[in-house]
Amino acid sequence: MSVRRVLLPVAVAALMGAFLVLRSSAGPPSASEAAALVSPFGVLVAYDATGERPRVLVSTSSGLRYDALRRGGRSGGLWFRASWQLTGGWYRMPATDAPASAGVLITCATAPSDACSPIEVVGEIKAADVVAIEIECGGAVSRVAVSAPGYIVRLERCDRVPDSIRWLDQRGGVVWSQEGAIPLRG
Repeated sequence: MSVRRVLLPVAVAALMGAFLVLRSSAGPPSASEAAALVSPFGVLVAYDATGERPRVLVSTSSGLRYDALRRGGRSGGLWFRASWQLTGGWYRMPATDAPASAGVLITCATAPSDACSPIEVVGEIKAADVVAIEIECGGAVSRVAVSAPGYIVRLERCDRVPDSIRWLDQRGGVVWSQEGAIPLRG
């Protein structure tokens, strides 16, 4: 057997291995890349790259749209780098003139139950002095740092629409409050 017949399959296998490593090692897009990705639909209000899928909250002329990103095909002509694209779920929340807003996404196969946790609370912040959100759910209170223009908060210990939501200033004073949250519509 010639050296060429042995080396050619080895070289092809090495290139394929390098392709798979480079493609799978590409992390989530940066916030600026996510903003460019959603720009045909509106303005990026919030971006969260934690968890299995990056998530975006977009402000449009008719309200807020929430979606996840998934890996797609090629990126910018680079055959080895995966691109990201919207899943197209586009959960909707109506526009509001309030200083802040909250919508909740509960992802369950059936009716809400303990299996629904975690939920995600998303929204827009128009009041510049808001620095935190306090979410009450079933007697437990979670406080999370947020800032304008928006936020995406995942609550691990909540399996239903929160009881109340308060947006706080730096001193802990309530800037705005809301009973419950608007369930996002797909």
